[in-house]
Amino acid sequence: VTMWQSNGAPINGIALGFDGTIYASTGAGTSEYANSIVALEGKTLKLRDWLKHDSAFNSTPVVFSEGDKTYVAATSDARLYVLDATSLGGADHRRPLFVTEYAANVRFNNDGLATWRDAAGARWILAEVSGSIGAFKVLENGGALTVERAWTSRNMPSPRTPMIVNG
Repeated sequence: VTMWQSNGAPINGIALGFDGTIYASTGAGTSEYANSIVALEGKTLKLRDWLKHDSAFNSTPVVFSEGDKTYVAATSDARLYVLDATSLGGADHRRPLFVTEYAANVRFNNDGLATWRDAAGARWILAEVSGSIGAFKVLENGGALTVERAWTSRNMPSPRTPMIVNG
């Protein structure tokens, strides 16, 4: 039996990487692991890496691959983050690979994300955003990964984490 101590940072969700790494998102607090995405070794729960940011993460992370690279995506209140699984926050643990711009009228729910690749090969990330479902398209441009908001559903009374069925 083993454990990892978040030192008081609330754990909002966990995702399992393809290599057995556990990715956890944490909420607000005074812990050194608050407002973070952490990567833990699957068998020992030893801390491998982390990204610390200014605002709390509120979604369960999602892990996906593009070619030979693995990425982790998660949300805070108003932003979507995409991280390189081999270096979540860079040398200083503060630099995400990509983060959407802050938008005052956008609020991500405290649920998880969903991702899939469509028949044309495009990668999509879905999230509950301000009472609707938002679709974000992952793009690679000259070796740099970017994400753009592609569409938004109509407002719904009680949207939940999107689910991908049959691809």
